[in-house]
Amino acid sequence: MLLLDPYYRTLVGFQVLIEKEWLSFGHQFQARTCHGTQDITTDYSPIFIQFLDCVWQITQHYPYVFQFNKYILTFIAQHVHSCLYGTFLFDNARERGIRRCVARHSHCGAMLTASLLSS
Repeated sequence: MLLLDPYYRTLVGFQVLIEKEWLSFGHQFQARTCHGTQDITTDYSPIFIQFLDCVWQITQHYPYVFQFNKYILTFIAQHVHSCLYGTFLFDNARERGIRRCVARHSHCGAMLTASLLSS
């Protein structure tokens, strides 16, 4: 989608892409990043980080067609593991709702947009 539709190359579009294809689709962030566990299980796999790396590779080839750069990708990658935002803490929207992480934690995309608008 990132290559086919220029909307997803904008900052808002990239946030929608992550929300739609990763968060709403039910990517297992908790299992893949081992949030909340002491040991790394067999489910550990940094698939989302690999996706961000692929996006970074594309931005290096076509830097002028993207509204975001490596700093945005680094911000997202760091906060996948920081647990500062509730966005990447659980495996699906249902678990995020049950544990009320939306109420306790801010959304990574909202924080990213706010920080860009203030600068």
